[in-house]
Amino acid sequence: MSVYIPPSPLTQEAQGARIELKTLTADAMRQLQDVGAARRALTELRQPLDGLVNDDAFWSEQARSLAVFAAPGGIRTSWLPNRLTIRRRPPPLP
Repeated sequence: MSVYIPPSPLTQEAQGARIELKTLTADAMRQLQDVGAARRALTELRQPLDGLVNDDAFWSEQARSLAVFAAPGGIRTSWLPNRLTIRRRPPPLP
């Protein structure tokens, strides 16, 4: 799963980016569940994402865009200096 969000580069505004990540994660989990993803895989995907949402040290750094790449059991993140053009909600999976 890939998630891109446009956080504010201001640390004091990081809460909005956390909420956006949490919302997009919930949307993606529902879509994966709807197409029959295994419960275990969903749990392994959700746990590191929930940990990221709650990681104060992570959110103390900010940039114009955040890319989150998640797979069962782990995630990779990248703060980007440029503002990506982002579609707010992905279309439903076929």
